Amino acid sequence: MYPVFFFYARNMGEFSIGNLGSSVLVVAGASVALWLVLRVVLHDGMRAGLVCSLFWVWFFSFGRLHSLVGSTPAEGFAIPTQTVFVIVYSFILIVAAVLLVELRRGVGTLSAALNVMAVALVGWQVVQITSWEVTRVRTSLRLHESAPVPTATGGARPTVRPSIFWIILDGYGRSDTLRRVYHLDTSGFVRHLESKGFQVVRDARANYDSTLLSLACTANMEYLDGLAARVGVKSRDFQPLEKMLANSRVMAFLRQHGYRIAAFSSGFDGTQLRNADRYIEGGMGPSEFTAGLLETTPIPLLLSVGRPGYLTQKQTDAQRTLYTLDHLPDVVAFKPPVFVFAHVLCPHSAYVMTRYGPQPPTTSSPAHPAAAQTYEQRVLFVNRKVENAVDQILARSKWPTVIIVQGDHGPLTRPIQDYALKQYCKERLGILLAIHLPEGSGMKIPQSLSAVNVFRIVLTRYLGANLRPLPDESYQSSYYEPYLFTRVTDFMNAPSPSQTPPRSARVAD
Repeated sequence: MYPVFFFYARNMGEFSIGNLGSSVLVVAGASVALWLVLRVVLHDGMRAGLVCSLFWVWFFSFGRLHSLVGSTPAEGFAIPTQTVFVIVYSFILIVAAVLLVELRRGVGTLSAALNVMAVALVGWQVVQITSWEVTRVRTSLRLHESAPVPTATGGARPTVRPSIFWIILDGYGRSDTLRRVYHLDTSGFVRHLESKGFQVVRDARANYDSTLLSLACTANMEYLDGLAARVGVKSRDFQPLEKMLANSRVMAFLRQHGYRIAAFSSGFDGTQLRNADRYIEGGMGPSEFTAGLLETTPIPLLLSVGRPGYLTQKQTDAQRTLYTLDHLPDVVAFKPPVFVFAHVLCPHSAYVMTRYGPQPPTTSSPAHPAAAQTYEQRVLFVNRKVENAVDQILARSKWPTVIIVQGDHGPLTRPIQDYALKQYCKERLGILLAIHLPEGSGMKIPQSLSAVNVFRIVLTRYLGANLRPLPDESYQSSYYEPYLFTRVTDFMNAPSPSQTPPRSARVAD
C-alpha cells in the first residue's frame, strides 16, 4: 500500500481522495491474489509474503529508476539503455526472490521486521493524508458562499442569444513572445483568424501564471484575492480552484438564460467539467492520478512495445487533443444556444504534436532550452487544427456564434529559477487571445485586454449583464504557494525587449 499512499500524499493538492481509494482497492486485490498464488507454489505463507513484498518494491520503483537511465544509449552497447536496465533490474528481482525462498534461518524475524516497517510507513502517510483532508473539508465549508451570479439589466430581453465556444490552448503564448523567444512567426495564423472576423488582441495577457488560477479567474470574471483570503496564502490545495471553475459565474449566468453547457474532456483533472449538460470524452484512458502512478511501474514500458517512446498518458493526451479539435464543429448540431468549453493540452503538453499529428515523445520539455523546436512543432500543429475547426464552426452554424480562442498562460523556455522576474512574466503571462463576435456587433475590443474581462464584455454586449471591465492586472505565484500573489502588472506594461526577426527557414506558418 505504501507507494500508493506516498504518491497521493505528494500530490494531494491536485487530486481528490476518491483517486486514492480506487487505486488502493486495485493494488490490495492484486496483492492478495499474488500472495495466494505464491503460497500455493511455495507451500509457505510467510515466504510467499516476503516474495510478494519484494515484487511490489521492484514494481513501484521500476519507473522512477528507469526514468533516470532509459533515455540515452548505453556506453559500449548496441542496444538502448532501457533494454539493459530491464534485463539487469529483472535479474535482480529473480536473484533476490530465489535468495528469499532458499533462506533457511531468520524468516520469521525478517517478516516481523518488515511488517513493523510497513505499518509505520503506511501509518505516517495516513496521518498526513487525514490531516490534509480535514483541512480541505474546513476550507470547503468556508468557501460555501460563492460570488453572486450577475443579473441582467432592466433592458429588453436579448432577441438572439449567441452560442459561445471557449477554446483554451494550453501554453499558447502571445505573438510577440513567440517571435522573440522561439523565432516563430505566427502572423499567417493571425491573418487567417482576422479574415474570418476575429479580433486578435495584440497585447493580451493572462491574469495569473498557471492554468487553474487563470481559468478560474476568467470563468468567474473576478480576481482571486477573496479566494486566497479564505483559503489562506499558505495553502497548496488546488481543489477550490477546480470547484470555482466547475461552478463558475459564467456558466451559472448562461444557464439562467437557457444555455446548455457542453464540455470536452481535457485529460487534466482540474478542467474536467463533468457537471456539464453534455460531457464529451474523446478516447478512453487512465485518469491523471492513475497515469502518474502507473509511470512509476513497468506497465507503460510494456504497453509501448512496438510503439517506441509512447507512454500511456502521453498517448491518451495526444488522441484526446486530436478528438477535441476534430469534433468541436460537431457541437454546432446541438440545439442552440450552447456554451462549449474545450481545454486543449497543446501546445504545452509533454508529447510532441508535429504539424502532421502526434509523434512519440522526446526527452525535451517545454520548460527546457532544448524544447524550443518541439514547442514550435506543436504550435504549427495546433494552428492548422484550430484554423480548420473555426472555419467549420462558422460554415456550419446557422446561429450567431461567439468564438473565444485563448491561451491559459504563455510558454516557458527555461526553469523558473533561471529567469529574472520581468523576463519570466513577459513570456509566461502574454497569451494568444482572439475573439469572434457575430456580424453587426460593431464592438472594438481593447488591444490590451486581459482574460478577466473577456466574458464581462461578451455577457454585457449580448445578454444584458451589467458588468463593467475591471482593471487589467497580472499576478505571479509559485506552485508551492499558489495563493500568495505578487502583482507584476508593471512588468507587463513595460516595453518588451527588442524583437528578433523570425527565422523563416525553421518555421513556415
